Amino acid sequence: HPDLMYEDKLIFDPNITEEEKEIIINHASEAADAIRRYPGCPLGADVIIMQHHGTPNGQGFATSYKDDISPLAKVLIIAEAFTEEIYQKIETKTAVNVEEIMDKLKERFTKHTYKKIINTLESIKI
Repeated sequence: HPDLMYEDKLIFDPNITEEEKEIIINHASEAADAIRRYPGCPLGADVIIMQHHGTPNGQGFATSYKDDISPLAKVLIIAEAFTEEIYQKIETKTAVNVEEIMDKLKERFTKHTYKKIINTLESIKI
């Protein structure tokens, strides 16, 4: 279910069974467990995978983004949100305004550590 990025969409989707919801809610934790068992797994990869939805334990989806996750997980979350905004513009055939996207990201991610990542992304010349 790649279209389910937020827990509220998952909870209210009538097409998803309770069993499927449980799998989706725990997918980050389960994936992290699987990668931990993989020989030669890069140090910290499991943590990034576990926290890729903004929760420290890999269960569910963050409704507000806190500082209790790894810095690289935060980078991944910001990069995904940025890409999602661009993808939506392309899908709706709307002009991509990077400045507008950055403003949206700053509104959505209010913690200083996230804003620092957004500011760094903003400084990259595209």
